[in-house]
Amino acid sequence: MKTPGFTRGYSLFAPPGLRRARYEKRLIAARSETTFFRLRRGCGVTGTKAATFAWSEDDAFSFLRGRGDFRSIVSPGTINIALVHTMKHAAFFASVSLLTLGGIAPDVSAEVTGKEVTYKAGDTTLKGYLARDDAAAEGTKQPGVLVVHEWWGHNEYARKRARMLAGMGYVALAVDMYGDGKQASHPEDAGKFSSAVMQDLDEGRARFEAAMRFLQEQPQSDEERIAAIGYCFGGAVVLHMARFGLPLRGVASFHGNLSTKTPAEAGKVKAKVLVCHGADDKFIPEEQIRDFKEEMAKAGVTYSFNAYPGAVHSFTNPDADKFGKEFNIPLAYNKEADEKSWIALEAFLLQAFAE
Repeated sequence: MKTPGFTRGYSLFAPPGLRRARYEKRLIAARSETTFFRLRRGCGVTGTKAATFAWSEDDAFSFLRGRGDFRSIVSPGTINIALVHTMKHAAFFASVSLLTLGGIAPDVSAEVTGKEVTYKAGDTTLKGYLARDDAAAEGTKQPGVLVVHEWWGHNEYARKRARMLAGMGYVALAVDMYGDGKQASHPEDAGKFSSAVMQDLDEGRARFEAAMRFLQEQPQSDEERIAAIGYCFGGAVVLHMARFGLPLRGVASFHGNLSTKTPAEAGKVKAKVLVCHGADDKFIPEEQIRDFKEEMAKAGVTYSFNAYPGAVHSFTNPDADKFGKEFNIPLAYNKEADEKSWIALEAFLLQAFAE
């Protein structure tokens, strides 16, 4: 099979700082109940034989959804899947290293636990949700990821994403940007809550930084390796935090607003940026996309912009169909775009934390 040309790859191997330590990784579908597989990799091993495979995008996703025979290819062994980009389409380049050394552990399951937590920003009490993998080796430090909710507020969807991240080996905190765990049940209220934050970004930043400090203070967290992801309103929030120059390894926005009154400045942005956008999102006009790309380029930001054909606003949320019909707004879940964007996030985080 012909190997597709590519301009950028994201390695899924363990970061250098984790050498000789157990490194576990699970690729999971965006729906938390679906497990693809989980890998355990021993580091610092010498002597390998390598077999390389190049797949089309459809072949790769069929494999990842569980229709491929994983064990026949890499048992015992490790797998490295690099997301690569061409001018016309995205593809997956799968490289499998079969270890000559025995003793590779079988697939294992994460022991994800979550709990409600409170923290404060000034006089405002914020109610979050902390998720981690209890199966992680005692005494090890794991990268941390902040999850910023949609405009509906801190709800079960944000918590689900935090648990998914914990299953991938991160300590994850679903944050509260509204205060007191406030949620909206109608778009009018959601608009009021989200606008209040966006119109006072100093306060929004204070609440975000309070969540960041709380996550860094957790005994399992590596305080030097923190990233943030956000959905809808939350996507816009994490992009603003990157523009402010917060010490984040990476930020990822899913169907988030891209506009800003405070454009990124050259040399200020520390985070790598990933944007996962619905190509048919009626809330994000083409001019906004063009302006965002120009902003990132002028500021010298390392960023990736993924647009998913046929996907509209809120394409990652299975409840989007219900909300769209109930309130007559252009929201819809897109399973394929959801899964592809999550796999892109997984590769993005591993690269961001490895450097």
